[in-house]
Amino acid sequence: MKKINIEGIAIREGISRNKIMYNAKELEKFAPTLTGKPILKDHVSETDNTIGKITSSESVDGGKAVHYKGWIKEDGTGIIDRIEDGRISEVSIGAIAGKLVKEKKTDDFMVAEDLVGLELSTTPTPGVIGTSLGKEAFSQKEIDEMVNNYFSENSHSTSTSVDAMLNINKKEEKIMSNDEGNKKTIAKVKEEVCEDEVEVVAEEEEEEDSEAEEKLKSELAKVKEEFDNFKKSIVIDAYNKACESKKVKAKDVSKLTMEAIKLMTEMVEELSVTEEVKMEEKPKEEAEPQSKVPAEAEKEATEDFNDYVIEKSDLGGWLFYSIK
Repeated sequence: MKKINIEGIAIREGISRNKIMYNAKELEKFAPTLTGKPILKDHVSETDNTIGKITSSESVDGGKAVHYKGWIKEDGTGIIDRIEDGRISEVSIGAIAGKLVKEKKTDDFMVAEDLVGLELSTTPTPGVIGTSLGKEAFSQKEIDEMVNNYFSENSHSTSTSVDAMLNINKKEEKIMSNDEGNKKTIAKVKEEVCEDEVEVVAEEEEEEDSEAEEKLKSELAKVKEEFDNFKKSIVIDAYNKACESKKVKAKDVSKLTMEAIKLMTEMVEELSVTEEVKMEEKPKEEAEPQSKVPAEAEKEATEDFNDYVIEKSDLGGWLFYSIK
């Protein structure tokens, strides 16, 4: 069965569709708890529904988002085809909250604190806007193959290992920025990172080596360009989804820097929805009688979320999950 490496944004700071607030402080603590957890389809916690695993997770953008990496294996349902052609491009977290807090009595949402990740699920309709799912730009296997192919084609020049080549890869900026005397620069870098594994080419072969080194420089530049384009596509996707959520027309931001696009996304997310849209999304509720007990009102606020159930755990804390 086919297997692919994937990555994306698991969750962002904001209020979910079921009125749960995730802030940067809590997301930063939550991020590492996703590492090692399973990837499911549709939050259905069954053995046959497990399609992959999260290999790493970390907070990014100052804690405002959680980035993850992992893998997904085809299970006979066409899940990888759906990911590769873009039909499935978002995810939703499954987690348990230590507690749900209503900071102000007038708030219509609860703040999730002390979150612990249980799983990550593929979904076409995430609870929080701005998540993503896609193939990792380059897998470790693909990088190894590229390195081995290079050295098999240029075995007369060097004798080195994949690990040594990956260290050379880290020096790409130094190599790319030095056009004049490029042959001497690359030879020096190889000596630094490969030690005894690299044999310096004799002077009479320098002309042939130059062609091989130019090819390596071109391959490294291509890797960097494709990875930068992948990261930018994630930022642009978050901007477009923010515009869709706020019902504003998205601009063509493809020529802007990632920092500029992120700033525009934050500006869009801070826009207030018009009163007309608010009425369409959620009819105004009648005022509760002044005599209603605050504790009873707060209990209702924690128990009624769109298609979700929140209940107190026997082990302490609260559980919330979808009943779809």
